[in-house]
Amino acid sequence: MRVAELYEPLPPAPSPRGRRQVRRALERGIAEGTLDKDGASLALWALDRNENLAHGLRVEVLQPEPGSPAKGSYDSATRIVELFQGNDNPETAMREILHHSERMMPDAVQQGIYRAWERAVKAEMEGASPERRAAMEALNKVSSNDMTALDSVKRAFKDGVLKKEDYQYVNPTKYWAVNGARIMHERFTGRGSWRAQARQWMREMVEHVKGTVGIRSDSPLLKALNEVLDPQQNTGAQKSPTMTKNRPEGGDSLTSTKERR
Repeated sequence: MRVAELYEPLPPAPSPRGRRQVRRALERGIAEGTLDKDGASLALWALDRNENLAHGLRVEVLQPEPGSPAKGSYDSATRIVELFQGNDNPETAMREILHHSERMMPDAVQQGIYRAWERAVKAEMEGASPERRAAMEALNKVSSNDMTALDSVKRAFKDGVLKKEDYQYVNPTKYWAVNGARIMHERFTGRGSWRAQARQWMREMVEHVKGTVGIRSDSPLLKALNEVLDPQQNTGAQKSPTMTKNRPEGGDSLTSTKERR
């Protein structure tokens, strides 16, 4: 061995990942009051149902940057979820974990979400004012790092042309995570003791969302939720090479994507 090798720094140890690390981060956030209790509890319940959701995942609870409204983020390259103390809401943790689940879906499930997003955007564009149509078109360009579009979107939100709810239309991956988390949160805080009846969860979910959330019982969103929450269907293995937003027919090469909201 060369003498110099004795003084060469060792490579950093791999960061802990998976069910245990994710659970501890969420539980610590509840205990310390740094995370929304209902939101962290929803994420923990989802992990109880299928611990494979946390395969390869790391969750970090951080102080937000001064003045930043961001509630959380998911980096598709590092597979790290960041949750920002005091900025999160009841859907934040679940939304970011659902981003992590996207590559665990078969291609057909991702394509279903993609088509559902296309239909939803088309429905929003129909009958919209010229200002709103232009804002929606700019919104769909934000993911491609179009700075002109980003400036237009910021003005549209400031002027009220775009509303907070329009965030879901940015791309298919946001449509999946925003609506998937919304459905689960509304079901999680719904009537009865459904959490004790896990085997009936999907059937009850379908009935619930048909009546209160406005989602069809055959929605690709429900099919995707059933896929990722079922440990027999979702073992944590990667089934698709990219996030949903990169998969119009055929798909693209994997790129690092940080979803932040």
